[in-house]
Amino acid sequence: MKRTIVSLAVTFILGISAVFADNVPDGNDKAREKFTRDFPGASLVQWGQQDEYLKVSFVLNNVRVMAFFDRDGEFQGSVNTIFFDQLPIAVRTSFDKRFKDAVILEIFEITNPEITRYKIVLDTKGTKYTAFLYYDGTIGQIQKTIN
Repeated sequence: MKRTIVSLAVTFILGISAVFADNVPDGNDKAREKFTRDFPGASLVQWGQQDEYLKVSFVLNNVRVMAFFDRDGEFQGSVNTIFFDQLPIAVRTSFDKRFKDAVILEIFEITNPEITRYKIVLDTKGTKYTAFLYYDGTIGQIQKTIN
């Protein structure tokens, strides 16, 4: 009985996500066209709204990605999680020098048409920090995270 209920729930969720996957808020066909062109092969596509942006959550090459478009359908940027060894060498070197004993909790690659930067959430001696580093290894803002 439990298997039947779970199977029905999964089928329902997959069916609903397939129905709404192509529904772009405000009917923004330009954003949908650009998304389809720029991210071929994307799966599990879900459109939504975040502040003044159209937000698209999807999976591409087994990576969860969020892309953002403005109301005119212009691509504004994307965010995805990555592993430490996927960071550019300059970023890894800079991070290792500044945060010798840190434990990395999360890494986000944040890209927009002008620049790529990395948001690294880390723990050092029981205190959490968020550090922003740029592709060339420059350390930007460092914020202590308040729990």
